[in-house]
Amino acid sequence: MKLTSLECPKCNAPLEINPESTNITCSCCGCHFLIDSESGKAMPDSEDIYKMGYAFERGRYERQSQECRNLANRIKALKEPIMKLQAGKKALELLSTQISCIKTRQQKQASFTEKIKSYRIPVCLLALTIVLSMLGVGLGITLIGIITSVILFWIISAKRRKDQETVSKLIQQKIEELAKTRNEIHSIATTYDIELIPEKYHNEAAMDFICEVLCNQRAINLSQALNLYEDDLHKKRMENFQREQLEMQRAERLQRERLEMQRMQMMQQTQYTQNAEKQSTENSLELGSLLKAGGNAFGCCLFYKEIR
Repeated sequence: MKLTSLECPKCNAPLEINPESTNITCSCCGCHFLIDSESGKAMPDSEDIYKMGYAFERGRYERQSQECRNLANRIKALKEPIMKLQAGKKALELLSTQISCIKTRQQKQASFTEKIKSYRIPVCLLALTIVLSMLGVGLGITLIGIITSVILFWIISAKRRKDQETVSKLIQQKIEELAKTRNEIHSIATTYDIELIPEKYHNEAAMDFICEVLCNQRAINLSQALNLYEDDLHKKRMENFQREQLEMQRAERLQRERLEMQRMQMMQQTQYTQNAEKQSTENSLELGSLLKAGGNAFGCCLFYKEIR
């Protein structure tokens, strides 16, 4: 009888199989096999197939879990750099705006109109001195006016130069801060894999949510995590919208109740006024009847007295 040499599919140990046999057991791992008489191949039985399938699924699940944890750890590691990157971009915009404003102020200070405004006092004083000298005032007053004007010119010029130097130093300082911020942003962008997460989700809430769903394996990749985040945002927006609608309905209901209460109060006030007017009219009629009766009685008494 011819024997066929095969290998165990589980442990790769050599198997000596008799073609007339229907089953065989591996001497190394103890795995049981059924022999396919048509192909002459050793096939594992159903229990071994179940075990191998379970081991395969468990391995796939563990690998998937590890990949999700690794991705979540990568995103957690990006959280701080992304926050620094966002802060750097905001600082960059602020510095650019400040530099633009300072340069505008510098140009305004250097304009001819501002110079005229700065020197208006010494110019007016010098003009007044010239007018007074033409009117024949003393030479001393003229000299004092000229010297005072020159001193004011010098003081104002020194102050303008100092202000211009201060503004120039401030611009240079802001430009250095701008360059430093740009270098920091470039360093963060080149050091870390910032492009792993789209810029739309560069915020703390989105990154925390993505890490949470990956760790809980509600999502097995970044695309699913982003879809879940968008669904969560949509759900929150709808909840806020429904809450606003309920608040509006509640406010409208309270307004209707308040208007209804005011209407009832007005109706009660009108009814009370009508009742008061009616009672007053009735009292007036009763008083008129009494007076009429009294007048008739008094007339009868006078008539009776006249007859007697």
